[in-house]
Amino acid sequence: MREHLLQWRGKGKEELREVTTEFSNEKSAVLSMVNDQAGLSEDEKADISGFIESFYTEVGQSSFYT
Repeated sequence: MREHLLQWRGKGKEELREVTTEFSNEKSAVLSMVNDQAGLSEDEKADISGFIESFYTEVGQSSFYT
């Protein structure tokens, strides 16, 4: 999987911002969880981490909420 489509079915943009802020506050923990997985190769870890980073980049842009 190389692409993601974020769909929001919540009440409004402010609620979406609250949810993405909550996820953003856990960014280092999420990435650490990936990197700590013994069953993944370094390439797989890098691939997954890149995918997760792209999510954080996308929700970090102000245009995401418009």
